[in-house]
Amino acid sequence: LDLAPLAAAVREGDADTTLALLRGGELAGVHFHEDLLEPLAGSAGEALLGAWRPLLQIHDPAAALALAARARLLTAVREGPHGARTLNARIEEALAGTQHPRYYHGRLLLITENSYRHGLFNGDIGVCLRGEDGVIAAWFAGGEGVRGLHPAALPAHEGAFAMTVHKAQGSEFDQVWLQLPRQDGRGLSRELLYTGLTRARDAVHLCASEPVLRAALARRTARVSGLEWRLRAASG
Repeated sequence: LDLAPLAAAVREGDADTTLALLRGGELAGVHFHEDLLEPLAGSAGEALLGAWRPLLQIHDPAAALALAARARLLTAVREGPHGARTLNARIEEALAGTQHPRYYHGRLLLITENSYRHGLFNGDIGVCLRGEDGVIAAWFAGGEGVRGLHPAALPAHEGAFAMTVHKAQGSEFDQVWLQLPRQDGRGLSRELLYTGLTRARDAVHLCASEPVLRAALARRTARVSGLEWRLRAASG
């Protein structure tokens, strides 16, 4: 994955260079789907869903967890048509049908709160698998392999096929599809874009329009520490 030139341009907020690199198509593993607003439609959707369909057939927890890291759809927002919640629901319907149970074989789960009692923490990813006894268990990587828990015993969690960039911090996936929303919003920034792109190990697919991409690159995330605030207040 030849991401360094693009990552540098994004980090600097250089929209012209970023767009030139994306449109040039010369960076290995970098794909720009300009103006693609439906990441689950057409060939793009087939590529994404195809990465997850094997989870519906696999039964070995360790192999399933390894397979789960192959692909992830990352979004800038949690709610709305391009939010993680809506996209997750659409993906699960495409994979398991419209009347699927809450916990079905192959479902990916994202833990959303820390639970020291369970040894599970915000951001941990698990996979639901049906055992030979017909009972569904949620499997997670542990210090000594994998361990299964009954879904009803889990701390707060949600689907993990689509995640916000914020939730994906610290994680890496073989291929990342990064979907920016249809319109600009305060949550978009060059830092968010940089973080999303750099979650990819082998390939990254950016789905965005030029206006939204330029708006994101023009905005920096405000990070003012308490000391900086006091210094600014004193100087003011």
